[in-house]
Amino acid sequence: MQCVAPWKGKIKLMDSFEDAWKVISDYCKSKITDIAYNTWISRIQPVDLDFDNGTAYLLVPNDFHAQTLRRCYMSLLNEGFEEIFGTKFNIEFRTPANAPKKSKPSAAASITTSAATAPLLQSPDSSSYEYTFDTFIVGSSNKFAHAACLAVATNPSHAYNPLFLYGNSGLGKTHLLYAIGNEIKKNDPSKVICYIKGDDFTVELVESLRLAKMNEFRQKYRQADILLVDDVQFIGGKESTQEEFFHTFNALYDARKQIVLTSDRPPKEIKTLEDRLRSRFEQDLIADIQPPDLETRIAIIKRKAELDGVEISDEVCEYVASKIKANIRQLEGTVKKIKAKYYLDGEKPTINSVQGIISDILNNDAPPEVTVERIIDEVARTYGVSADEIRSQKNRSANISNARHIAIYVTRELTTLSMVAIGEEFGNHYWESEDNTVMNNGIPVDIIYREVDRFGRYIDTVIKGGKAFNGYTTAFWHNIKNSKVLFDKTGTFTKFRNMAQIDFPENLRSAIIKNNRNLLNGKLPSYDRQIKKAQERGDIVSVNHRITAFLESYFDVIFALNRQTHPGEKRQVQLCKKYCTLLPKDFEENINALMKSISDGGSYEIVTAMVNNLDEILNDEFK
Repeated sequence: MQCVAPWKGKIKLMDSFEDAWKVISDYCKSKITDIAYNTWISRIQPVDLDFDNGTAYLLVPNDFHAQTLRRCYMSLLNEGFEEIFGTKFNIEFRTPANAPKKSKPSAAASITTSAATAPLLQSPDSSSYEYTFDTFIVGSSNKFAHAACLAVATNPSHAYNPLFLYGNSGLGKTHLLYAIGNEIKKNDPSKVICYIKGDDFTVELVESLRLAKMNEFRQKYRQADILLVDDVQFIGGKESTQEEFFHTFNALYDARKQIVLTSDRPPKEIKTLEDRLRSRFEQDLIADIQPPDLETRIAIIKRKAELDGVEISDEVCEYVASKIKANIRQLEGTVKKIKAKYYLDGEKPTINSVQGIISDILNNDAPPEVTVERIIDEVARTYGVSADEIRSQKNRSANISNARHIAIYVTRELTTLSMVAIGEEFGNHYWESEDNTVMNNGIPVDIIYREVDRFGRYIDTVIKGGKAFNGYTTAFWHNIKNSKVLFDKTGTFTKFRNMAQIDFPENLRSAIIKNNRNLLNGKLPSYDRQIKKAQERGDIVSVNHRITAFLESYFDVIFALNRQTHPGEKRQVQLCKKYCTLLPKDFEENINALMKSISDGGSYEIVTAMVNNLDEILNDEFK
């Protein structure tokens, strides 16, 4: 293949797609930062060009890499191809799992092999230690998921169908998925087992549509006895893929074929998943896998070392397990590196000798040390805005607000700056824990930042412990319970939110009413008496202050009385009328009169009436 490419005023003659890609890659490098280029573009390998169909095939390390390229760098790649070849190409990404063999270079080179016509992808050989139940280390974090998978493998289509596994990457979901396939194949070799990744399902569907081979595609999956789908969350947001998967799922389920799915999150949190698919994913058993505890991590290391034929002392095993806590793949990778070092040096591994290995692995996972300036520049380029616009407080358009908050988030993740320091970097010299933005529909919203640990402390103290405050006791609970999770890197907040999905505890209800009722009209120096004193001395500022405190306790009692979590200070009257069945007489009228009385006087009399009306409801149950 010879390609003539004008670039920067020069004519380059290229004899292969590899040569052409070098030029395209250099072009991309000239347009973006070194960080972006080294992370995303430099790892792309050219596969083939199909001039007849105008398609370029590129090899990338994994599905996540491909998704990021599609989301952030497609325009740049399209620009590079058009700049080099003088024409546009459709760009399709391949991963090592689905990459076809490269054809010999020619002007008419084309990828013609469709994954839809290829044989079913079978489970790995059962002799492989990585993919059997025997080699899966069971601990408290995964024993439920392991038991469910074993039940499915022993009695497919009858135990749990579908079975849905979820958990963070590197915790063993794929291991269990393959173990199911291996066990079923061992017990019944006639079973047709099909394994596919969610992203690959989309790729195959697109190829089948392009080549008009949808019948073959459907036959491939619908003839399976066992369908194993890894990372099913990647079909979310893809309309045609979800449509096809919906019908495939129904066909298999109706035929009493076993379906097992894995994801990095439960179905209800895959926000781009259609409701009809979500309901099917949830119709039987859902099992989660959590990061392994110390004992399980030690057992994994020992088992891996045993299978790899390397002797590792208990002391070294415990050291490695104490350093690598959240990812089983990292544990296994460490053992492989220890084995390689053992064969090279001929010495048994010690804590000193593995420290470097541990350090390399941990450093590879750590975010790069970058400056705020580089973060802002990168986000600005991605969103098509300027760095000054991101820093400025003046422009609140949706696009700039989104870019600004992405930059703030990345800064918090990749730097050690305090919130105040970050605020100063982004033009807010007074900012501590809040910000604002404008949604795409023009609605302004407040952004509030909270420490994750605070949610756990609140749940323990208030929801479980029954502690009441002077007003707004359950407002934080309301936020946790009703929040929409957009991103939860560790799953911690999701765990807290699930803990908050309970009925209103009676001990908490009683504590709120008892504590705040005393402040409304009790033996203590209650708000009504303080309002009266302030009113008598003509101190309108003090009156206003005490009325605010009074209303905090007043509404706290009403929401607790009705077993409703407190929604916060906004629209309290309207929400009370909407969700509370027990309301004091003249509820709204008295609130309006009280607000008017702040300047006119008479606040004490209105407050007294409000308390008396509330007492009429409370006296029967709370003396």
